[in-house]
Amino acid sequence: MMAGTSSRGLKYEYQAETPTSGVLTLRYDAINVPACAFNAAAGSLEVVFDMCGVKGVVEDPEISTQAPRNSARLRVHWTRRR
Repeated sequence: MMAGTSSRGLKYEYQAETPTSGVLTLRYDAINVPACAFNAAAGSLEVVFDMCGVKGVVEDPEISTQAPRNSARLRVHWTRRR
């Protein structure tokens, strides 16, 4: 899981594309957020899939290059385990 210092000020927004896929947008209150913060958040989502009993994929973060460079989009999809 993510440390409190990595998740403090982090907001999540999910937009479903299908019943088992969508885009998760991560937005920090800070500016010029380093890529490692978004990579850490993406890695922690794999734990969520395990907790939900599904097999999921979190694609690499699409990090905003526009000021204030504090957001990223993560495409996610999952299937039920058999």
